[in-house]
Amino acid sequence: MERQSDAGEPSGTAGRPILDSLRRAGLENAICIVSRYFGGTKLGAGGLARAYADATAEAIAAAAVVIRTIVLPLVIDFDHEQTGVVYGVFNGLGLDLNATGYDSLAHGTAHVPRSQVETVRARLCERAGNNVSVQFGEPEIR
Repeated sequence: MERQSDAGEPSGTAGRPILDSLRRAGLENAICIVSRYFGGTKLGAGGLARAYADATAEAIAAAAVVIRTIVLPLVIDFDHEQTGVVYGVFNGLGLDLNATGYDSLAHGTAHVPRSQVETVRARLCERAGNNVSVQFGEPEIR
């Protein structure tokens, strides 16, 4: 979802240039507010749009970008004989599986990026079959 506003400036001279700068930087879940103290009619519509775009680009360049990922916590129980297979699936996808206990079954937890949930589920089912129980929790941002 995107939203922009010219907030009283001439149409297309503030909100759109700011939003375009955020898009060019590849930012998501970001907000940018630019306050203008001088310019107006002396800059003209083109100059005003460039001023807003440049101010946004400068703010982005000076900011620290923090990358967050939506993950689903996973709890997995599996037969001990499937340990190599299960860890192989996680290692093959570049994911960490943390052992949480061993009794009649092996138990582990992981945080799986939402984009990989179906791949994890499919590979575990394909390689370990019914010997694995997987439960995903509610999404978290990490």
